[in-house]
Amino acid sequence: MLIRHEVGAVPLELRVSTRLPERRMRRGEVFRSPDRGDLVALRVAEGCLRVCHPLHDGRRQITDFLMPGDGIGLNEVRRHNGSIEAVTPARVALLTADAAEVEGEP
Repeated sequence: MLIRHEVGAVPLELRVSTRLPERRMRRGEVFRSPDRGDLVALRVAEGCLRVCHPLHDGRRQITDFLMPGDGIGLNEVRRHNGSIEAVTPARVALLTADAAEVEGEP
């Protein structure tokens, strides 16, 4: 199950600092995360994204919309063969496993 995190309710491991890389997405662009698993989450800085999952008959099901401040873990999206698509031009901050460890330290 995908979990949408509201602004202020984002767990410590999903909080993004200014030193993390950001990526701009055009409307309709699909976010492709590497299979090697170094990216663990993303947070929407601007725009709107949708999370989709393919159905057996070739259609897709939209399971969530992500707005500025929302974060999502990429493992769940990968596990269910899902995709993250830009509904509008968007800017997302990327969180790696290394950055999650740094962010999680007191």
